[in-house]
Amino acid sequence: MSMMRSVLVGTAAGAVGTAALNIVTYGDMALRGRPSSDVPSTLVKNLATSARIEPLTADDETGQNRRSGVAALLGYVDGLGVGVLYGAVRPVVRRRIPVALGALVAGAAAMAMSDVLAVRSGATDPKTWGASGWVADIVPHAIFGLAVALTFDVLDDGKRREAASRSVPLLEDVMELSARNQLTGRVTGVKTGAIMAEVAVDIEPAPVTATITRASVERLGLKDGDRVTVIIKSTEVMIGKQQQAAPS
Repeated sequence: MSMMRSVLVGTAAGAVGTAALNIVTYGDMALRGRPSSDVPSTLVKNLATSARIEPLTADDETGQNRRSGVAALLGYVDGLGVGVLYGAVRPVVRRRIPVALGALVAGAAAMAMSDVLAVRSGATDPKTWGASGWVADIVPHAIFGLAVALTFDVLDDGKRREAASRSVPLLEDVMELSARNQLTGRVTGVKTGAIMAEVAVDIEPAPVTATITRASVERLGLKDGDRVTVIIKSTEVMIGKQQQAAPS
C-alpha cells in the first residue's frame, strides 16, 4: 500500500474510531444519567481568550453555542489526526507490533492530545477527576484505539486482497516465459525493510527466499498464504564433486 493510500485508510479508521468514542460517551451519559463534560467548551474559551477571539469568549447563549460547536470540531480533529498518524506509521511496523498494542498506542495518543491541551490551558485538573472521571476518560479512548486499529487492518487487508486478485495471477496461467526454472509455491513470510524486502516461499523440495524491493511487495500485495511463482534465472551453473584420496 502506498503512503498516500495508507494515510487515507488511516483517516477513515480515525473517523470510525471517533464515532465509536462518541457512541460510548453518549451511552455512558444515558446509562448513568450524568451531564456532558464542560471541559471541551472551557478549553475553547481559554484558548479563545488567549488568542483574543471575542466571538468565542462571550458568556451569552450565542457564545456558548459557538464554543460547543468548536469543541465538537476539535474532537473530530483529534480523532482524524490520530488516524492519519496511525496510517502513516502502521505499515512500517506491521510485522513488529500486534493489533492490540497498536490499539493501545492509538487510544493513548488521542487521550493525550485532548487531555494535555485541556490541562495546560487550565480547563481541568486531573487531581479533581476521581476514579469515575478517569474511567469516563479512559474507556472511550480505549474503544477509540481498538476501533482505529481493527478498521485500519480490515481496510488494509481488503486492499491487499483486491490488488492480489486483480494484478497477481500465476504466471503459468497468463503467459509463457523462456526461463525454465519456474517453481510454484505459497508465501510463508514477508519481512520488509526501508528499501528491500525478503519473501519466503514454501516450494518443493525446499523453501526459497527471494530478495526484492519493498515497492514490489506493495505493488504485488504480497502476504502470507499467497500462491506465487518463483522464477530462477542464472547465468552460470557450477558442479562440484568431492574427490576420493588415492590409495597409498
